[in-house]
Amino acid sequence: DGKEKRNLKHIAGKNVKFSGKIERVKVLNEMRNSDIFILPSVDETFGMVYIEAMASGCVTVGTQNDGIDGIIKDGQNGFLCKPTIENIKEILLKIKEENEKGVKQASFFGAPTLRRIVENAEDTVKNYTLEKCAQNYIKNIFN
Repeated sequence: DGKEKRNLKHIAGKNVKFSGKIERVKVLNEMRNSDIFILPSVDETFGMVYIEAMASGCVTVGTQNDGIDGIIKDGQNGFLCKPTIENIKEILLKIKEENEKGVKQASFFGAPTLRRIVENAEDTVKNYTLEKCAQNYIKNIFN
């Protein structure tokens, strides 16, 4: 929502869904029903939303040189981009190209590269459970 919504809808066409503001409890459900999550934030120290997207099975795109680039490894468990229109478009076209390779399998994640990225992301988020984060925190305190 916001003053640019109308303009963005015009630019995006009919293949992009504008949900507007979603209640917090429904956000994870929306992620689970999505294929791609992209948040090209600037000056983000660590966005838990990236971890939630990765855990939800989304191909996740974050911003280079921000907090998430220590977790997302470009092309391995997600993608990293510069927060520019050109670079975001480039990454999305790369994802589209990989998806087209998997169309014969009749699934977005039929594309071997995208399937591997999602599987690697799911492995990555296993290191960010509440218990593991607490253990790391305690370990760091005592060091």
